[in-house]
Amino acid sequence: MLFGTARKVTDMDKKARHLERFVDGLFPGRWDMLRPITPQELKATTLMFMPIEEASAKIRIGQPPEPDPRNRDSVEMPEHVSAFEFG
Repeated sequence: MLFGTARKVTDMDKKARHLERFVDGLFPGRWDMLRPITPQELKATTLMFMPIEEASAKIRIGQPPEPDPRNRDSVEMPEHVSAFEFG
């Protein structure tokens, strides 16, 4: 969970730089492989920025996910959760 106040990025040059950084952060070098973004696409894309003021995370080390004992007996763990492999 992240806490902060989100603000809209309105400067087109900053928006383009942040989008490039985001894409390359997920897939290094990918931005240069894509066709250039058009001014119309950039204008139609809303980008938000949020300085993180506070954060919390639940961290667990160990075996596969375990069902929450507070769940009803009829609630089963979804397939995509039980099949998740920790790498």
